[in-house]
Amino acid sequence: MLAYNGTRYLAVAPSGINSRAAVSVDGVNFTGASTALGAACAMTHLPISRLYTVGGKFIAFGYDTTGNIAILTSTDASAWSLAATYRLPLPAGCTIQLVGQTGIEEGGMLHVPVILRRDTAYLPTILSTSDGIAWRLHAHGYELATAPAYCELMLQPNGRLLVCGAPIETDVDNGLELYYEL
Repeated sequence: MLAYNGTRYLAVAPSGINSRAAVSVDGVNFTGASTALGAACAMTHLPISRLYTVGGKFIAFGYDTTGNIAILTSTDASAWSLAATYRLPLPAGCTIQLVGQTGIEEGGMLHVPVILRRDTAYLPTILSTSDGIAWRLHAHGYELATAPAYCELMLQPNGRLLVCGAPIETDVDNGLELYYEL
């Protein structure tokens, strides 16, 4: 995983954020990050598996299927603190199936794609935050019959967000996919 907060890059080994991490100011020359990230991860009851940035802060994000989340923050990728742990208010009967690896920071807000699950239906939606601590789950717009393998966001030229990787319908002959738009 790689994140850039406007002044520094933070690279974390794909095996998980609890493992090896390195920091760079130029994106080319990396040095080992302090052990503070691993120590902060140990304070949570959830595995930290996502890395984002918003407002110049690094956000390390962990979750479970029931909506419990843990958030670690840092401005320099060296000193980390446990910012919050709480349960997201999920719609009735829903669990979290998948949280996107990447997000989009636009207009002071970070938007991250999420796939919820209700029984046998999958519900693409978006989590948003302005500070990396307080997250808002947007209402979902449609249901899928099969689980998407991934979810990403796409920012359109008109400023609207699309949840990608979660097509409503696919036209196999033309390779076209229709997506839910917020």
